[in-house]
Amino acid sequence: MTPPQLGKPALRFFFSGVLYALLGIGVASLIFPNNIGIVSVFFTSIALIPMIDRLFALTELLEGRETVVERKGVSFTELNTHGQAVTLSSLFQDNKKLFKAYLYSFAGIFLVFALLTLWLPDDQTYRLFGEQSAFGPGGRSPVGEAVNFSGFFWSVLQNNFGVLVVAFLIALLFEYGTTFIVVWNASVWGHVFAAQAENIVYVSGLDPWAQFALIMLSVLPHTLAEAAVYFLGAMAGGILNKALAREQWFGQRFLQITSHVALTLGIALLLLFAAAFLEDVVPGLLLP
Repeated sequence: MTPPQLGKPALRFFFSGVLYALLGIGVASLIFPNNIGIVSVFFTSIALIPMIDRLFALTELLEGRETVVERKGVSFTELNTHGQAVTLSSLFQDNKKLFKAYLYSFAGIFLVFALLTLWLPDDQTYRLFGEQSAFGPGGRSPVGEAVNFSGFFWSVLQNNFGVLVVAFLIALLFEYGTTFIVVWNASVWGHVFAAQAENIVYVSGLDPWAQFALIMLSVLPHTLAEAAVYFLGAMAGGILNKALAREQWFGQRFLQITSHVALTLGIALLLLFAAAFLEDVVPGLLLP
C-alpha cells in the first residue's frame, strides 16, 4: 500500500498514521470483532513497517558517515566511508528523519483513537478499544505514566524506565518490534486521554472536546518528552539490531554504531527525568 504523497515526509507520515489506523480498526472490526483494540494495532503496525524499515536500514547505513558542510551559503552533505567520531551533532543529523517518522505517524494514530473515543458512544468505544480501556482512568498502563495524573516522581520514573528498557529490548530482539511499540503507545494514549476527558466533564461541566483540549494542554510537555524517550529507546534497539545483522561484530564500524546507540540511550535517560518532573508539576497547575 502506497502512503499519501503530500510532498513533505512529515506530512506523509502523519497522514499515513491516520489512514493506516482507520484501516487497521476497520479491518480488525470485520475479522476479529472480539479483539479489535489489539488487532488494529497489529494491522496498523504491519502497514507502517515498510516505510519505517527503509528508514532504519538507511539510518544504520549512514550512521556516523554524514557530515553537513556549508560553503558560501550553500549546504551539502559529505559521506565518509569509515565514519567519524560520535558527537551530539552527528547523532542528530543521522537520526532526525527516523525520529520525525515516528513522531508524525504517532501523532496521526493518536488523533484517530482520541477522536473516535470522543465521537462514538461509550459502549462502542469500549467494544472497539477494549484492550486500551484496561489502561484507562484507575488502571495502570505498561506504556508509561503519561495517563496517570497523580503519580509521584519516583514511581513515574521507575515505571517509565521499565518501559524504556522494554522498548529497547523488543526493538533489539525483534526487527519490527519498534513499530508495534510506537503504534501501541499512540493507541493507548489517544484513547485514554479522550476517556479521561469524558470522565472529568461530570465534575468540570465542560464540553468533552473542550475538556480534552485542556487535558492535552496540561499533559503535552511530559507526553512529548515521554514519547521521545520511547522513540529513542526503540530507535537505539532497532539500529543495533541492524548492526548485529550487517556489520562485523566488534569491528570499527560496529563499535562506532554501538557508540551512537549508547549516546542515544543516554539522551533518553535525561529526557526520562525531565518527563517525570514535568508530569509531577504541570498537570497540577493546569487541571482542576
